[in-house]
Amino acid sequence: MQPSNAPPSPHSCITCVLRTKPQFCDLGAASLQLLDNIAMPMAFESGAILCSEGEPATGIYILCTGKVKLSASSADGRTFILDIAKPGDLVGLPAVISQSEYDVTAQAEEPTKTKYVGARDFLRMLETHSDLGVKVAQNLTHTCQMVLEEIKSQTLSTSVPQKLAKLILHWEQDSEWRPKMRVACTQEEIAQMLGTSRETVSRTLTRFKSSGFIEVRGSTWLVLDQVALIRAAGTQSVD
Repeated sequence: MQPSNAPPSPHSCITCVLRTKPQFCDLGAASLQLLDNIAMPMAFESGAILCSEGEPATGIYILCTGKVKLSASSADGRTFILDIAKPGDLVGLPAVISQSEYDVTAQAEEPTKTKYVGARDFLRMLETHSDLGVKVAQNLTHTCQMVLEEIKSQTLSTSVPQKLAKLILHWEQDSEWRPKMRVACTQEEIAQMLGTSRETVSRTLTRFKSSGFIEVRGSTWLVLDQVALIRAAGTQSVD
């Protein structure tokens, strides 16, 4: 349900000024018009749940603005943050395509605007619009690559500093203001991403700051020494 005091949600995909930037939204005119016809604009306050792990997949959420934390739980009850979805990303796509249950819990990290498309409408549109099929294939490929990188990071990285350095480099690479970046995650959430404790993350960040690798001012982080971070991550480059 859309909160009454949430920010107004976007109206038209065709007139959206952001649609040429994200991976998914740059569709043909006919597909955009159909999305406008079948999609339901929704807005969520910070902390609101879009969908929950294990629930039947009823549809997808196209992120228009804001950020959404994607997390999953292990058998022993631990929570792992898999990714932070950004404008242009799709939430719930794999589950809708496989007609199964949502495999993640999606929670708004800040006021977030989306377009919601029901599963039946989306699958029907997928059958008739080839440009949408290409974008879906690209999105699923990106998801697979992200999961593979996460597995490699968790299994091949031998220490928390190495994992954290890789994460910071990834955030910087993804930032529009590199070497600056906006980090909305708390230290507890970063710990959940890395599979460690908040205290260990805090100690490692303190070491990175005192060594001159990064500067942290609230949610604004600045990479001061990329070469040192690359060395700490054990990688050749960030490209």
